[in-house]
Amino acid sequence: MIFLETSFLISLFVDADSNHQKARIRYPSGEKGLVTSEDNLKEALTVISQRRGRTASIDAYQQVIRDCDLLPVSSERFRAGLNLFLNPKLQKDISLIDCITAAICKELKIKKILTFDYHFKSFGLHLFP
Repeated sequence: MIFLETSFLISLFVDADSNHQKARIRYPSGEKGLVTSEDNLKEALTVISQRRGRTASIDAYQQVIRDCDLLPVSSERFRAGLNLFLNPKLQKDISLIDCITAAICKELKIKKILTFDYHFKSFGLHLFP
């Protein structure tokens, strides 16, 4: 499985994003085993809507749903991510959503993540691109 994280999704769908071309080249459209979470999708669609408009956000949603399995963020997953977030040793620039993403990857034994946020390395994930 490969997890599509918020920063990658934003770069993929926002033409003006500095990583847009990298995301387009690396996007494994049609590949089996692509996943993202409800939280990552919420974050990405909000930013896409702000930067490109509602229609672009809806188009992005339709492509993500077509290509990926959407993972629910259950209360158990939220608590696992919150426990990571509350760890005093955690880098200060890692968001709660990123911690929930890391917890989901750990739970499902996902090792690969499409992201432009390099702090995911600290969770033992293999970063793409």
